[in-house]
This record gives sequence, structure tokens and C-alpha cells, in this order.
Amino acid sequence: SDRLAPLAPLAAKIRERNAAAAPLHVDETRWQVYAAVEGKDSHRWWCWVFVGPDTTVFTIAPSRSTKILTEHLGIDTDDDDKLPDALPGGRELLLSSDFYTVYQSMGRMDGVDNLWCWAHIRRYFVRAGDAHPDLQAWTEAWLDRIGALYRAHSALAAAVPDSPQRAEAAQQFDAA
Repeated sequence: SDRLAPLAPLAAKIRERNAAAAPLHVDETRWQVYAAVEGKDSHRWWCWVFVGPDTTVFTIAPSRSTKILTEHLGIDTDDDDKLPDALPGGRELLLSSDFYTVYQSMGRMDGVDNLWCWAHIRRYFVRAGDAHPDLQAWTEAWLDRIGALYRAHSALAAAVPDSPQRAEAAQQFDAA
């Protein structure tokens, strides 16, 4: 709309700053778009969210493809959408996400380190224990460790900075 045109330069700066962030959390979820769009045969679209240290960008896209992520990050791909071997210019990216294959493939690039979501990791341990009763003790041990990590993180987040409680919470978090 014409009313939003003056905001375009600011939106571009926010998007650029977000795309350049070293730690970046990315996720995507199904998003219904009830409009006829040429070349799109369904109403299933995807809402992508890119959360940096000081910016958040939402993108509604027609797919969950790697192309959405690489376009946001400004990574050039070849004609087959093949990822380069490394991030350009020696850039480093800590990518926090779930295990979706797009993020796994990004993690194969030099300069990209994946930080997997503990809630998703926990699900894999639960599934392993459900599928293999002989792994139940192993599964329970891992679920206990992950629970301790959650509790330690909550205590750390709740503690007042530079307080004795914060120091103790930090120790518990490191131990977990």
C-alpha cells in the first residue's frame, strides 16, 4: 500500500541487519494464504521467522526450501540451488533451529555451526525409548539430564545479574 511505502527503507535496513547477525534463530511454520497466486497450486505457504540479537524478520513464502533461507542470508547458490562450501567472506553463523533438513544442509557449510533445539532433541530420546523398550534406562537417563538443563536454564534466567544466586545458577547450568 502507498501508506507503507515510506517504511520500505527502514524495513530493508532491519532485514539487512538481521541477515548479518552471527547468532540467528530460524523457524518456519505452515501458513494458509487464501489467495490465488499464479504458479501456486495450494493455499499452504510458510511463515518463516528469523530472530537475531536485536531484530526479528517474518517472511511469508510459498515453500520451505533452502532458497528462502539462502535468500534471506544473502548466500548465492548455483543454478541447481546447490550451497557453496563456505559462507562468503569468512563469515560465521551460529544457526539455532530444529532438525529440518534445510538447517542440516546449511550446517555442512564452513562457517555455519548448528545449535539444535533441546525440545526437539528430547523428542528423539522419547521416540527411541518408545520404539526400543530395551533402551528405556538409557532414555530415562537422557531425559533426566535434559530436565536438569531446563531447570538450570530457568534458574539462570530468573537470577538477578551479578548476584550470588546468579553465580550459583551459572555453576549449575555449566554442570548440567
